[in-house]
Amino acid sequence: IRWWFPLAFFFAPFLELLQIGQINLISSFGGLLMLIYADSIPGLSGLGLVLGAITKFTPAIFLVYLAFRRYWRVVIWALVILMLAYGLAFLLFGWQMPLRFVESVNSLTHLFMPGPNSNALVSSLVSLGWIQQSAWPEMQNLLLVWVAIACAVSGTSAWRTNQWEPFFIVLSLGTAVSPNHMWYH
Repeated sequence: IRWWFPLAFFFAPFLELLQIGQINLISSFGGLLMLIYADSIPGLSGLGLVLGAITKFTPAIFLVYLAFRRYWRVVIWALVILMLAYGLAFLLFGWQMPLRFVESVNSLTHLFMPGPNSNALVSSLVSLGWIQQSAWPEMQNLLLVWVAIACAVSGTSAWRTNQWEPFFIVLSLGTAVSPNHMWYH
């Protein structure tokens, strides 16, 4: 059912992002391109995925979704476009910038940002007092395992039933609540 992609894209979060000018707008637009053109224009779909992933990184998880759906042309296009982007970054800035991106992603997985603005479930649990702040690394790892299991079960179910929207939703929600600081950068 394709009608809900534009509905979700032009819903209040999109309009709010447009109003305040956040980079999430670019990530959302990239995700929309990926979804709309996966069947018809794999190069544009791959470009959308890369656009989302280089601005927020977490949309890279949708490579799993595309692989489950067997959209191999989109996956290949996304990887080629990503390699071209890294090549361009190398030509313009040397190897320092592409390596810095990888180092930044790694360091973000070890940050903890409690508070009301955090999307991460672990941060919310700490803010509510349900877990101690000192226990967040263990809880974060436990949550990541739980999300991975939920995504694997959902993906297997989608593969067997050929109903992909629930898998996309589970993957999206898992991506939104699992990172502690990843979505913000």
